[in-house]
Amino acid sequence: MRALLDDVAHGARVVVLRAEDEVSPAKAAQILGVTRQFVDRLCEDGVLPFRRLPGSRHRRIRVQDVVDVATEREERRTGADSIRAALGA
Repeated sequence: MRALLDDVAHGARVVVLRAEDEVSPAKAAQILGVTRQFVDRLCEDGVLPFRRLPGSRHRRIRVQDVVDVATEREERRTGADSIRAALGA
């Protein structure tokens, strides 16, 4: 939250999304800090649930699902950093 407020204080634009809102794969990629192609792979692998728009191939992904994936990725990264620190690498 502090980082968010610091960003706003320095003139950054902030978009607030509700957990039940849906975003495109491109927006999900932006939130996760990865490529859209990586988000497509997460969707195809069943890691990131999505729905298709009626009569279309376009996907929509719930913001809460994107946040859940981001949290899991951060927990893995933190765990790996802790292991490296414990091993002295």
